[in-house]
Amino acid sequence: MSDQPVVPEVPSTNVSAVTTTKTSYVLPLSIFAAGCMIAAAIALVYRPVSAPIALPVPNDMQNVEEFDIWQTPQKGMTGNEEIDKIPLVAEDYTDYSSYYKNIQKQVGVEWYQHPIHKDNLGLIIFVPPKNTGGYETSIPPPPEYFQIGLINGKPIMYADIPCDGMCFGNDYAIFVGDTITDAQLLTKHTTQDFSSEYSLYAPAPGVVENNTLAFAALKFNTIMYQEATLTGGANNFFTARTLSGFFANSRFNPTILDRGEPFQNLEFLVDTEYGPLFRAYNINEEGTADFMYAVRTVGGLIAYYDLSPKFFSDDRVPAITWSDGTKNQTMYRMDGLGSCGGGGPEIAVTRVNDSDLTVAGIASTGEIIYTITNQKHPLVTRVFAATNGTVYDYNEITGESQTYTITPAEFITKRGVIVSVDELGYQNIFTNGDFGPQAECAKPVIYLYPTATTTISVDVDALITKSDPLYQNGWTVEAAPTGALVHNGSTYTSLFWDGYGNGSYPELTEGFVTETDNALSLMEFHLSYMGFNETEIREFSEFWKPHLPTEPYTKFSWIQTVEMQQLAALKITPPPRTLIRAFVDFSGVESREVIAPQTLKSQERIGYTATEWGGILRK
Repeated sequence: MSDQPVVPEVPSTNVSAVTTTKTSYVLPLSIFAAGCMIAAAIALVYRPVSAPIALPVPNDMQNVEEFDIWQTPQKGMTGNEEIDKIPLVAEDYTDYSSYYKNIQKQVGVEWYQHPIHKDNLGLIIFVPPKNTGGYETSIPPPPEYFQIGLINGKPIMYADIPCDGMCFGNDYAIFVGDTITDAQLLTKHTTQDFSSEYSLYAPAPGVVENNTLAFAALKFNTIMYQEATLTGGANNFFTARTLSGFFANSRFNPTILDRGEPFQNLEFLVDTEYGPLFRAYNINEEGTADFMYAVRTVGGLIAYYDLSPKFFSDDRVPAITWSDGTKNQTMYRMDGLGSCGGGGPEIAVTRVNDSDLTVAGIASTGEIIYTITNQKHPLVTRVFAATNGTVYDYNEITGESQTYTITPAEFITKRGVIVSVDELGYQNIFTNGDFGPQAECAKPVIYLYPTATTTISVDVDALITKSDPLYQNGWTVEAAPTGALVHNGSTYTSLFWDGYGNGSYPELTEGFVTETDNALSLMEFHLSYMGFNETEIREFSEFWKPHLPTEPYTKFSWIQTVEMQQLAALKITPPPRTLIRAFVDFSGVESREVIAPQTLKSQERIGYTATEWGGILRK
């Protein structure tokens, strides 16, 4: 579809008049996000599934917040008969009955192979928040409940608790029992902090908290596969949330039809004590891939795992002693070049020949570090194809980036691409962070609106190439409710940075195509719908107007809060009640291309609020 966005193209109606009601809701995108762990236990009950249902795409405003192609609506909510028939958990036609032979046993426990959706059990209820800053509070949706097993004949219930406010993945709780009069909340298997002043949920009166019971099958942190230690919580910056979704809704499901494309390569590795372990990946043109590992746990849930180098710190600076005796101080990217983000680690599926490598140093954990010395190797030439040899040198004194170009030979001297070998024998590829792609995360601008004048610290997980005020391991400002920010005696209206996010840049398959003359007004309306105010939208337009394409049509997609936290996570202390981030990726096209429409999330500004807009600037 071209310029038929999921929100109206012509901003002729006030946004508040066309949004859905306060109680409308679907499972948020983050239910399918990664980062979880669950152990499994004994006997499995196999339940057959029915034929798949094609997932229609809504084209009217009524369904904006109730549906998108990665989400599933609550039954009976939309009034659309076809949508309402779609199960909350995608059907999975793979027969898993031959797995789960090594599950940890626990007397009286029986785990289901597939989650069974239940109606609202009322075990968790809405409570007015303790801190709203004088703003009206929406009534949040109730959790979704799924039975995943039995213990001594009583149901084991998994409650998926919708994200609200500044959170980037669903919380969850596990209960024994499914009625208020006999349910026990297992605090050892619950991530929701019901005591928080920001929480909108609480256990229903009558629900008993059990602080001692824990399932043996849910107590683990790592998995051993061959010689490798896989760590749980991969691809989830809230790794404490060891359980966060369903295998059937993930790209590991080879039969997935309505929630995105499955991975091109899916391998079963081993039947662990927690369930079958799989590896999935797509191979890019350079012969590399980003491996993902996951266990399909009992109950049909998913636990993600990671095999990342142990010599990398949180700031992406690997602990390496180079062959000349010096210590490394350079950030290295794990995803090759990506876009303006990161990710990884990038695996060489097509192995780099020994003749193209030389020893460069040794990691703090003992691995030998190699550098690629062949100037014509694809992993070297791709850097120059993207950057023309541009090097970014961020000056912490001025807050500016000095740029210069180098030759392929100098790239080799500067250890432009280094290689290590992981426990499974795969070559991990890392690219010197000074050599960024031609596309920067351009002028992300951060606004802060506390409910009272507050000292606030802001950190961005990114390689900063330019900033104002000066970014020195973050910013600390005195912020007023008006949005005024005082930093080192000077007053600002926002915090500005350019650079490259250290996280993963999302795959953009949905968006909008419109005439370039109309592109900016459509973007402005989208920003208003997402929750930005007039000042923020005006400043967005002032910056991006000169950078619009010269082609007759503009194609663009939005990266919103959840994905932005994965690309370039913001750490704001104290944390805001509401966080709204939007990042536009656009390009010019000669004709009105067809692209699947993107669903945008509308968010109320409740209490202490932080917002950020930005975009990708291709040079």
